[in-house]
Amino acid sequence: MVRFVRCVTPKNSITTVSFKSVLTSVETLNQTCSSIQSPNGRFQLNLEASGNLRLSEIIYLPSVGKTFGRPIWWTNTGDSWPGRHTVDLTNEGELRVRVSTAAWKWVEKNIWWSGMIRGCRKDASGGVKQLVLEDNGSLKIFTSEKQLLCQIVEPVVWTEQEFTEARFRSNSSSTIGAVTSSANGSMQHSSTITETSRMISASSVVSVPKKHSKVEEFDVPRGRLAVVIVGLYRTNLRTCNKHIRKVIQKWRGTEADVFIYTYWQDAELPQNIIPSAESVGYQLKECYGNFLKSYKVNDLTQVAETFPIAGGPSTVRQCGGKLNQLQSQLKTLYLAGQLVRDYQLATGVRYDHIIRFRPDTEIWGNVPDLPRMDLTGLHGFGRIYLIHPGREHYFFCGHHDGRWRTGPSDQAAYGRASDMFTYFDMYLHFSDMIKSAIGVGSLNVKAKMDWSEMAGDLCAIECLVGYWMILRGIEFEVWWEWQQNIVRRGGGLAKDCPQGFDC
Repeated sequence: MVRFVRCVTPKNSITTVSFKSVLTSVETLNQTCSSIQSPNGRFQLNLEASGNLRLSEIIYLPSVGKTFGRPIWWTNTGDSWPGRHTVDLTNEGELRVRVSTAAWKWVEKNIWWSGMIRGCRKDASGGVKQLVLEDNGSLKIFTSEKQLLCQIVEPVVWTEQEFTEARFRSNSSSTIGAVTSSANGSMQHSSTITETSRMISASSVVSVPKKHSKVEEFDVPRGRLAVVIVGLYRTNLRTCNKHIRKVIQKWRGTEADVFIYTYWQDAELPQNIIPSAESVGYQLKECYGNFLKSYKVNDLTQVAETFPIAGGPSTVRQCGGKLNQLQSQLKTLYLAGQLVRDYQLATGVRYDHIIRFRPDTEIWGNVPDLPRMDLTGLHGFGRIYLIHPGREHYFFCGHHDGRWRTGPSDQAAYGRASDMFTYFDMYLHFSDMIKSAIGVGSLNVKAKMDWSEMAGDLCAIECLVGYWMILRGIEFEVWWEWQQNIVRRGGGLAKDCPQGFDC
């Protein structure tokens, strides 16, 4: 019989909760009891209400007396679909995130599993398997004989022993410590580590003591936001007012400025108005008003270009038929980013955050507040939200590091300006990335082209965007909570599918 991990609330306490640090193959996490925690209380693995399984470092800020979770790793399964999300460890040692709904007659389906991580294996030899969250943030799966089956998350911090071993592996003759000059001029080493159990971390914030186990939200300034709207104009006349009310006016920072790069072709305008650069530009200024800082309405034929490769795109067997379209699509995104850069140079302003979506993005429901990203950054990595269309389905994409991740969307993104400019600049490196992956060019490497399992589409733009961000050292998180979809000229939305989710 499967039993749920017990959460123990000590007597005479209303705030402290003690968690287990191990999930076994006879236990399950659910919304009633959703977490395991490292023995030192510094790291927590939590099944969130949305269905996302997230590992966080619990940080305590003495200046405000608050705690918050710094995200370390997540499964991108926060779909918020109606039903039950659970996490379990199979008898063979595979960790799974599962969902069941009334529409599926409560049949559970896997939406993430540890087999998506390169090097993870199963073991059918019997015995109780264990998922262990360690004091250094490492998340591992072991057999009953303590054999490692899967390293899900590498250590976030080091103990003195781990730090010393790593240094000696890289330079066996080096000594751990700071070199100082003595009174007689000789060089001496003074140890920089004095406590056996002390953790080595680049973070300057203070880790939360065990008594602070509740992760709290607190308000912080968010700075200046650039709203970049890019793509074919299409149905923007219907969607633009909600862009203002639900994103621009809701920004909890200093200012929100709008930048638009679009085309007059395929524009849906009021009756008897002929689409042109002038008529589309007039509609943009009428809708976005003083928020609009810079825009460009171009002719689509002036931007379209051929993917640069000897012999033409058809030589790329895996996705040659799409490469010209992808090249032009990414060029449009790049040119939109240039509008923001040019405005910064001309005015001296600086943007802290950037959000990007399409002119025909219909925000039909709730939109979460945009967070301040520098307080939720990863250890040594950037982080970006790729905003998923409302109620749409799962798919999975392969990456250069051998991991498969939940497929993101290419339609909308949000992050710090530095990470978002990397997002905009994919066009500059796209052809080299494709050539390297097929063994053409100076790198002479050949990566797998299995970038997507979307109905055999090996070059889906959704997967390519995620691939690019991971390749550039920026982790992405699929943000499912936005109630938005593209509205086509016929008015159809994915949210209108019969079951209302998994569309």
